[in-house]
Amino acid sequence: MERRGPEGVHEMVESGRAPFFDLAFSIEVGPIGDGEMVAARWVVRGKYGGGIPDVTAPAGMAVFGAIDMMRVEQGKIAEYWVSSDGAHLMAQLGMV
Repeated sequence: MERRGPEGVHEMVESGRAPFFDLAFSIEVGPIGDGEMVAARWVVRGKYGGGIPDVTAPAGMAVFGAIDMMRVEQGKIAEYWVSSDGAHLMAQLGMV
């Protein structure tokens, strides 16, 4: 789903975090900048608290990683893309 503006990013982050608690984020690579482009690889570890349809795993640990890419214009993020490791997370949660 495409979201726009700061409110859209906030909504995306909040909905992604909602089923988890005790989250700990770490940057694995970066941030790396080239002109107006910035990228970073991050991982989050946390505990699954339930609430995702079709999940068969009990509440407990989960690991999720992603690469964020941003285009910065006049000191503000003008565009944002994320490439996430959703398949790995779904496997941990028993969805695949």
